[in-house]
Amino acid sequence: MPSVSGRKVVATQHPMATLVGVKVLEEGGNAFDAAIAVSSTLGVVLPQTGGLGGDGFLLAKGPDGVIAYNASGWSPKSMRAEKVEERGPTSVTVPGLVDLWDFVHSNYSTKDLGTLLSYSILPSY
Repeated sequence: MPSVSGRKVVATQHPMATLVGVKVLEEGGNAFDAAIAVSSTLGVVLPQTGGLGGDGFLLAKGPDGVIAYNASGWSPKSMRAEKVEERGPTSVTVPGLVDLWDFVHSNYSTKDLGTLLSYSILPSY
């Protein structure tokens, strides 16, 4: 089985998303920039796995140590576990992925958010 090693490696579950991550790094972006671009691209090429309507989780090494961020959806404060249905309106939470993008961009990114999200338009490169 072939292996890949290097200082700037991108691995995703779709080749287009991987290409986007590599392109961001080649154009001077950091790993956090690549993560936002890859995440938004995965929402386009694999929409069944989440995207804008999904949650996000981050565990990374940042400049000041470990970063852990839970961007899973919110439920109403008055919600009780015994009242949650398996299906129906009470099983829905507010998606948190966009909140995670905002957190990462505001604190760790070096590129413009519009630029990072524009990679998901998927030009033919």
